[in-house]
Amino acid sequence: ALRLTILVGEELLSIHRLGIIHRDLSLNNILIDVDDHNNPLAVKIIDYGLSKWDIETNIMEGCGTKEYKSPEGLKSMNTTVKSDAFSYAKIFDQYWGESIHIGKFEDLKYDHKTAILRILARGLDDNIINRSSVEDIVSVFTKILECYT
Repeated sequence: ALRLTILVGEELLSIHRLGIIHRDLSLNNILIDVDDHNNPLAVKIIDYGLSKWDIETNIMEGCGTKEYKSPEGLKSMNTTVKSDAFSYAKIFDQYWGESIHIGKFEDLKYDHKTAILRILARGLDDNIINRSSVEDIVSVFTKILECYT
């Protein structure tokens, strides 16, 4: 699960480095290649029908997968790479099987699970300024994975 989270984040970062905001990241738009033991080998993000260049005005009006849309996307406001970060955090919030809300886990002892929950909670922050970036999330997951390899 750690590796899959990292692979999706790295794929999303490569899209962002090209200057593209996906704007419709969801489970349905991620293809996963696995080995014989069901371990993820590679991922591809698909369906660029709603994507925009980062320099364009990126107002989303009633399009995209509502369940994964960022607050600014739901309000038909300008979207950024941090909007994709929200969708990424939302996917892995669901993937890790936790309902994460800002502040819910702040008092828990720091360990790997807590670090994951905290970074994903920050990724789901309604305030785009406070929201974790994709880089932030990938970094936390990579550091945790390094402890197990």
